[in-house]
Amino acid sequence: MRSHSIFVGILIAMLGLAVADAAQAAEAYRSRAERWEFTVQAHPLGEQSIKFNGGSEIDTNANVGWGFGVGYNFNDHLELSFDINWNSPSYDAKIASADNPGTFTRASSELTVNTMQFNLFYNFIAGPVTPFVSAGLGSTYIDSNIAYGNAVTGCWYDPWWGYVCDTYQPSYSTSLFSYNASVGVRRDATRDVFLRAAIGRFERRASRAVAPSRGLLGRLGRWGRRAARSMLVEQYRRRAVCPGCSLAAESEARYVELAVHFGDDPQWDGAYHRSQGLCVPHAVRALHLGAGTPGARQLIMRTLPKWAELRRDLQGFIDKHDHRKRRPFTEAESTAYLRALEMVAGAPGLFGNDVTGGTRGRRPGA
Repeated sequence: MRSHSIFVGILIAMLGLAVADAAQAAEAYRSRAERWEFTVQAHPLGEQSIKFNGGSEIDTNANVGWGFGVGYNFNDHLELSFDINWNSPSYDAKIASADNPGTFTRASSELTVNTMQFNLFYNFIAGPVTPFVSAGLGSTYIDSNIAYGNAVTGCWYDPWWGYVCDTYQPSYSTSLFSYNASVGVRRDATRDVFLRAAIGRFERRASRAVAPSRGLLGRLGRWGRRAARSMLVEQYRRRAVCPGCSLAAESEARYVELAVHFGDDPQWDGAYHRSQGLCVPHAVRALHLGAGTPGARQLIMRTLPKWAELRRDLQGFIDKHDHRKRRPFTEAESTAYLRALEMVAGAPGLFGNDVTGGTRGRRPGA
């Protein structure tokens, strides 16, 4: 994969500052040599279209990213800086099927892009106003925010909130080698404040997209824990997927979509009222597939009271294990721990291993 972005600073405004009151600026100027600098950055990105092998393509919208950096001036001309920046442009993607050539799936979401780079600046003039050139190397983490595999739920005891559960949904992501080059103008406005604007080219390269990335920038993007993947796991994920399991995964996604779509149907509402409600993984999937729709909100609002009822039964099951209490278990309390496990992790035996492990032929989010 090869892609690029063009970023443009406020160059016209900088040129205006450069010609304003040069004599006064020269008096306020203090040599940059052997000084540290801290920068707060804005990175406007224009619209772009990226094409991949097999016919897949992605169109990203314009966005303004932000960042910060720390640099050291070896002298008035040469500076080395370490910069971190991030942005979240929205996009529309057309994804080619690996199993059925000529078949495409469309998706819309928001990219998470984090970049860490070392940049070398050369200022041509040892003065308050100077043109400069720069070049940099580093790494870029990109997360498509398209679901990959099943959501993972973990629970722990919090000393303030009590027993807490949270769900993490893996997504397609990758880390890329990136580099940039730019030209611009620097203006030292005071002895301690400077402005810098540039126009340049930013590129990132990778041979293929993978899911999910495990690099340092992946950790920053997810604020998660790094988990190295063994060669055995990589080979397992590249195996031929069971067709029956792939079909079951498609059916599972359609059932959840139907639950979201027919949430206001009286007959369906009555049947759902008599049920035990969605488990946590399928509730999360419903929120993903029906993001922002009234049906998804209605489905979750009908599900929360069922979870609250199960919590009361589970609490009764726990309380009555106290040897000082003689009241017998109710039928609901006696099965509460089994229902709670199924509610958090899903009922066992419903879907095959290739479904729970993720399938290559599945559409994003399915």
